[in-house]
Formats: sequence, C-alpha cells, structure tokens
Amino acid sequence: MKKIAVLLCCVCGVAGAQPAPDAFALQLPIEMPAGASLVSLSLPADVYRVVRRADLGDLRILNGAGEAVPMALLPMRSDIRDARREVPLVALPTRTTAADPSMVVRAAGGGSAVHVEIAGESMNVVSIMPGYLLDAGELPATIDAIEVGWEGMPEFEAALQVRASDDLSQWRTVVERVSLLATGSGASRIEHRRIDLPSVSARYLRLEWREVPPPVKLTVATLVHSQRSALPPREWVDLPGERVGDAVRYVSPGLFPVDALTVVPTNPADVLSASVESRAEPTQRWTSRGRVQAYRLIQDGKTIAAAPDEILSTRDPLWQLAFVGGVPSGALPALRLGWHPDAVVFVARGEGPFTLVAGNASITSAWQSVHTVIPGYGTHGEVRPAPARVGSAASAVTAAPRAESPWQQSSQWLLWGALLLGVGVLGWMARGLMRELSSGGGVDKP
Repeated sequence: MKKIAVLLCCVCGVAGAQPAPDAFALQLPIEMPAGASLVSLSLPADVYRVVRRADLGDLRILNGAGEAVPMALLPMRSDIRDARREVPLVALPTRTTAADPSMVVRAAGGGSAVHVEIAGESMNVVSIMPGYLLDAGELPATIDAIEVGWEGMPEFEAALQVRASDDLSQWRTVVERVSLLATGSGASRIEHRRIDLPSVSARYLRLEWREVPPPVKLTVATLVHSQRSALPPREWVDLPGERVGDAVRYVSPGLFPVDALTVVPTNPADVLSASVESRAEPTQRWTSRGRVQAYRLIQDGKTIAAAPDEILSTRDPLWQLAFVGGVPSGALPALRLGWHPDAVVFVARGEGPFTLVAGNASITSAWQSVHTVIPGYGTHGEVRPAPARVGSAASAVTAAPRAESPWQQSSQWLLWGALLLGVGVLGWMARGLMRELSSGGGVDKP
C-alpha cells in the first residue's frame, strides 16, 4: 500500500511540475520598471510566431525561480476620459417680431369643410428669447460636448442649433439641429441634456432655439473634452501567395490578432478586388472576412495606394482570396495583414529576473481574469500598471508550422501519448489496490 501511495505522489508531482524555461520555443527577457510590482507589456511579433494556441495558452511569465506569476490579457481598448469644466449660460437679449394677423380656423359641415377667418388687420408684437451665450475661455483643448442644466423639473422637447465664434462677430454653425428632452417623473423620467460637438475650438458658443422657445430656463453648461489614449500602432506582415484552382491561398507565420488587411499589387498600376476568407485549420470551413479593393495608381507623378480594410479580429493563420475577374496574371499579389499587439498585465511576484516564455503545446492555459489581476479594474480606483519592455531573443526565431492539422503535430502526439500512459498507470495501480483489498492486505503492518 505504501508503495502505491509513493508512486501516486511521484506521478502527481511530475504531472503538476512547471516546465523549465528551456521547454518553451521562445524565452524573452523583461526589462522591469524600478519600484513596480504591477506591470504591463506589449507582446512582440515573435510571440505570435511560436505560440500553438489561439488563446495564447502556451505563454507564461516566469520569475527568477522559474515560477509562473499571475497574469491577464488586457482587453483591446482605447480609453476615453472626459475632462469637464462648468461655465455659466447667459441669456441672449430678447428680440421682438411682428406676428402674422390672427387667424381663426373653424371646421364646418361635420368636418367636411374648413373656414379660415382673419380676425382683424392689426399685427401682434411677440418677444422671443432666442437662446444663450457662453464664454469657453482660453481652452487648451477642443470642446467635444456640452451638457446643459435647467431649473426645476420641466417637461419639454425642443431643438437647438449651435454656432461658434472667436470674436463675437463672425459666427459659424457647428451643429445644425440637436434635441433636448425632459419628460416623465420619478423612475420613469427621461432627460437628454447632452449636445455632442465635432471637436470645436472656439472662444464663444451660441445655443439658439430653432422654433418657439420651450417653457424652460437653462442655467448652466458643462464643457466636455474627451481625452482618448491611442491604441499601439499596428504591425504588419506580408504573405506570399500560392495559386490553388481559381483562388490564391496564403499562410501566416504566426497567430497574429489580425484586424486589418490589404492586397499589395505587383504591377506598378493596378486595381484589384477580391473576397477574403480565413480559417484556423485545413479541416475547417472557410469564414468570410468581407471584400477588399486594393489599388496602386500614378496620378500627377505621385503613387497612391488604397488604405487597409478593417475586419473583425481573428487569429486564423490560413487565408484565401478569390479575385474578381480571375487570378491576376504574372506574379501573385501579396496579402498584407495588420494587428495591434496584445497587452499583458502581470504581478511581479518573487525575485527577478522575469522572463516571457511561449511555445509549448503540452501545457494548459494559465490566464486569469483581468479583474483578478488588476485591483479595481474598470473603476475610478483602478490600479494602473507600470509599463515594462520585452527584450530580444538570444537567437533567430523560427515560426511554428501553421498549415497542418492538430493531429499531425508531433507535440500533440506527445501530449496524447502522455495522457494514455497516465491512464494506463492509474489502471494498473487501481488493479493492484483491488487485489490487496480482496486479499486482506489493505492495512499496513508495523
């Protein structure tokens, strides 16, 4: 019985052991910021070349003792943070206007006829409050929105136009028509107070009612500037094509998170249009990624080319293009894939140096939730990680093959072999345990 227990411990210990750094296809040093233990980094292209799993599950960050530290993939986002400043609204002077002669409309004949009567020739004089003026001051940034406030709990719906000026003399319209709304009460009350602007840069703004002013008094305006943190720049890779029947196929050297693509014509002047498909494995069906139109033209002595087409992000390594009008003659056009590098956040637990390792198909994923790794994620109390930098590989990186099926990969054969061996060992141990119990030898004697 003791022998069986010892064997079980040995098997479990081997199964749960953390692979050494040299068991991965890639090891990259991490240059850590001083005095930081919550750290983020962008994945270099070499990581995508060696990983074997689309979820990047064969990636780890190890400390100096070779232990894996907590890590999470950061969602791809462009942070938008609003800077706000409250300014007073000043009512514009009322203006008087002569109304049309009073008219009375009366239905007659059961509604089959309408009589219109002019009630006199005198003109009514009406005072109209046209709107409001605000002084934005010397703003260092553009105004992306105005949020207005009003007195009480009125009910109204009205339209405004917004004009801008730097000198109170020359005015330009920046918003032709926008609605404000307040209706309902209690939990069912609906209010629309925000006026979105096209990034206006001006000292003065006029909010003018488009029709008869509503029974509401605006009292304050909040100027909003939306600060956007840009995504990291895209990286690109060009794929050579191979003709297969009426299509051209391409194989990516990595599991890049592709979100943009374009076709690169080989001729100095050409226009190409094609439908694009991709898939993760040769046994899967193709998934449509839309259509792409690419061109390279010379106009007025200058070469102009098409901008990349954005697509839904995918890590598929296998691509196929079906060109309108058939495959172009001569050299095949290249397919250019673009992606924003993934960001990883990790806890620098233990002593350094810290290493990013990737490319071991026999391990399981160790990713954690970003809410687990970053305290207060998505709230005002979110802890901001310090940026780290990934160094270069000690030797040239060889991309993993991408065109073969999973059961053709040697690593997958090794994984299945290890699993079958483990099942066999457990079966042999269970058989021995049953024999001992049936013979009365289940209790160890001193």
